[in-house]
Amino acid sequence: RDTFCSGNLPAADLPAETAAHLCSAKCAGGCTGPTCFCDGYFAGFESDTALCLPRSECQLACDQLVGCGSFDMHQDLPRCHLNAAGPCEETVMDTSYDLVIKAAPTTRRLNQVATTGDLLRFSPIRFSSSGTFKVCFCDSTLGACQNIADYSAEVGEVHVTGVSCALQHPRLTNTHCYQQVNGGLSCWGGSAPVFNPA
Repeated sequence: RDTFCSGNLPAADLPAETAAHLCSAKCAGGCTGPTCFCDGYFAGFESDTALCLPRSECQLACDQLVGCGSFDMHQDLPRCHLNAAGPCEETVMDTSYDLVIKAAPTTRRLNQVATTGDLLRFSPIRFSSSGTFKVCFCDSTLGACQNIADYSAEVGEVHVTGVSCALQHPRLTNTHCYQQVNGGLSCWGGSAPVFNPA
């Protein structure tokens, strides 16, 4: 807390979808709308590495970029800087920023005991927040499965919520659900399918 890393990733190293949120590019011309987050724009003395994004979006940008190891998050404004992977060459005390270290990736392995001929189960999988998430798959026999772009097959959605909230969701109240082997419920529009053993 109260520090930032001096090793900011240059704009040239950012993917286009992240670079589009550089404060200097997005806000200097007068961006309007709910996704601008230009409260974090420092007009007149803007850095060429600052992103005008809230913390959740800064974390997502860093998580999706292999070359990102941490990010400096402004404590009060939607403003951050992505940092290069590896230890910081220098940390600087600054009461306006927090240095957020990228979490090590969790290894998700095929659960051989619970997997059947028709159903693949992976564990451990944990969600840090509620919401609806797209589930994508990568076949390791066809590629390395190292980057997000490798997971090109969209297989469904995961709804992360408490049971009381799930009961208020129209799509989930008219479904059949069953308890999964590794916890949580699996819900279907009709009756639960029958999977054949391996």
